[in-house]
Amino acid sequence: MESKQEMKKSIKVLLRDVNRISTIVTSVQRELLQVESLLQNKSKLPEMKEELNEAHARLEGIRDFILRCEQRALKPKTQPEDIDVWL
Repeated sequence: MESKQEMKKSIKVLLRDVNRISTIVTSVQRELLQVESLLQNKSKLPEMKEELNEAHARLEGIRDFILRCEQRALKPKTQPEDIDVWL
């Protein structure tokens, strides 16, 4: 029982961190849109925006994976479930 509690605590910490990173990435994405309109040389901005979009998508995949692991660990099911991870 103690290991399940530790796992639950670790999952909550991971989710908190992923949520925080996701918030930061979203904030930077919005700020880049504002900065882009002010800059004359926009050559690097599209690449930076694409990288942030990729990071955000990966974080969403990690969050989904963690949530599914939590569900599987804390509420075992009788039938196995497929988990797709897109990284």
